Amino acid sequence: MFRKGEITTRKNIKFKDNEKLDINLNGHPTVNLIDDDGSGNAYFLTMTSQTANYIKNKDKCILMNTNKYNKLKRPSLVKVEHIYTREEEFRCTPTGILTSEEYNNVIDKLKDFKENNNCHKDNSGCRRYAEIKDKL
Repeated sequence: MFRKGEITTRKNIKFKDNEKLDINLNGHPTVNLIDDDGSGNAYFLTMTSQTANYIKNKDKCILMNTNKYNKLKRPSLVKVEHIYTREEEFRCTPTGILTSEEYNNVIDKLKDFKENNNCHKDNSGCRRYAEIKDKL
């Protein structure tokens, strides 16, 4: 079971920007975009602590500072360029949750990026966006 705005650690993510598999034993932080709809599929965005990339990728990410709700160890970027989906399995560990304001900021950034970058249903990221757009 997963909730929108929840920060979850997931293992074995294949990153879409470089096609590399994340083999970190602890997994990789992600943000759930929608609540569990009973289908078993999670839609999520990945995060990175490489905040030095923020300036050059400002249109593709949003900066999250640490707080008592998200429980991030350090400021991190939520990357909105690629939406990931997978059937949920035992390898997901919830670690925190975005505040309502943080979640709304992520969704606004996601919508802005997808709608202003020729998002068409013929690529997987845009298909996924179209599948969940009304649930955001």
